[in-house]
Amino acid sequence: MDGHGTAEQERRTGVRRLPLFLLLLVLVLTANLVLLREDADTVPDAGTAVPLDPGIDLRADLETGDARQFDALECAEPDRQFQVVRSPVRQGVHAARFEQRPGDVWENGSIRCLGAIYDSGEEQGDSYFYALSAYFPDVVSDNVIWELHSRRDIYEVDPNTSVSPHALGVVDGGLAYRLLAGPAFWNGATWTGWSYYEPALPLLPEVPLRTWIDIVVHIDFSRFEDGAVQVWVRTGDDPWPTEPQVELQGVPTLQWIPGYDERIWGIANDPAVPETVPPGSLYTALGLYSGGTRTEVTDVVVLDGYRRGISRDAVMADFR
Repeated sequence: MDGHGTAEQERRTGVRRLPLFLLLLVLVLTANLVLLREDADTVPDAGTAVPLDPGIDLRADLETGDARQFDALECAEPDRQFQVVRSPVRQGVHAARFEQRPGDVWENGSIRCLGAIYDSGEEQGDSYFYALSAYFPDVVSDNVIWELHSRRDIYEVDPNTSVSPHALGVVDGGLAYRLLAGPAFWNGATWTGWSYYEPALPLLPEVPLRTWIDIVVHIDFSRFEDGAVQVWVRTGDDPWPTEPQVELQGVPTLQWIPGYDERIWGIANDPAVPETVPPGSLYTALGLYSGGTRTEVTDVVVLDGYRRGISRDAVMADFR
């Protein structure tokens, strides 16, 4: 025992006094852990979805850090063609990088890599606003980057009825919107496509490279001539246009196929379609889709912040 009885006290209590410097070290480490936890709270971890904000009812913004916001990846090699990236990003901390190159043939024979949301469910009478941002690191060939697609009972009637009603994409180096809607047209021998036909409504004459493009779309969904489409686009941090680049009012925005006896074209229609096929609901896909069975080039797009809401203000809130 020392002169202060320390050894005797330790034997009685079984507790050794903690030196002062170790006590200070514990306090410093505890404070740092608290700070790290506060920092972590500001950045979503992988697997943590961003809650839906007021007015937003669907998101595929990749803030989960993975592909769980999609029902499927329609990609030949999804591990290579689809990546969640942290750079470049437009908002949040994650974005989706889609790639397609020669040989990337999906199971239906087409070149594509798309994230699909099969239950988005847009239908007659709905009115929605959509927003997303797109980034092209290099020149890209003609490709759809977003589409709302009709269901199998319409697109399997004929190859000429298989094209989606709504799409954003690159056409001849520019950004364009496609609307193919209304009743399918029967010429007495075959279905030739859709009666309302706007394959490339211009949005930007040239797609800027390595610059974010912000896009907002508004659609009033109808099979009749009372629907509407509006599209606003800006590049980088430019001001938003005061008027939409595309403004369509009093137009059909859903596809349907008239039955044999519905003589809207003055003649009987396809006997293989005895009953009218109504529009049903739509599903969503975004990424890269060339529409062909082969490609000679490699294309890449990064998409960020996809969301759907009930007002323009709701979907605009995420833009910086």
